[in-house]
Amino acid sequence: MRAKLHLRGGFAPRRPRVMVAPIFDDVRVDVMLRFQSIAKRFDPGTEPFEAADHAAVLALSARRSSSNDTALFFRAWRDAKRILRRRRRLFLDPLTPDSDLGAGIAEGRVASAVGADSTADLAIARDLEANVFDALVSLGPQAIACLTGMLAGESVRELAERMGVAPRSVKRLRAKIREVARPFFLAEAA
Repeated sequence: MRAKLHLRGGFAPRRPRVMVAPIFDDVRVDVMLRFQSIAKRFDPGTEPFEAADHAAVLALSARRSSSNDTALFFRAWRDAKRILRRRRRLFLDPLTPDSDLGAGIAEGRVASAVGADSTADLAIARDLEANVFDALVSLGPQAIACLTGMLAGESVRELAERMGVAPRSVKRLRAKIREVARPFFLAEAA
């Protein structure tokens, strides 16, 4: 293997190759078998089964340190439960910023996310909008201006410039608006 010619006219020193730890060392295999034994005790589809199954996959990741089997087990188990909780929250609450509708709200595309196919849908959307505006009165005029900008499709930067505040303040206001609006949307979905 030849050394590469350096930009300054000399040769660049060779970089030592980084050794990747083998994925199937004794610690990883022991932890994976431990997760498989946990998964065997539960029916597929149950929360402990899913957590153990996902934790086994996480334990095999080459990015995780495998020097201590107990630490690897508990870190993979904790992360798997955390991931499953986040997925469940996304499924139960469609207004989180990770969902499509929540991302639309966060980006200010609320008007395009709510499609009014009939007059009844339009009336429901207007009623929801009025309820949210009424609830935002307690947050002050900036929250109402922020919601108006969101409904108009303004970006965070445009809204911040128009309101004369930092983009981070607009993001915080949008989070408060989502928090206030969430019960109205969830009540409507039920």
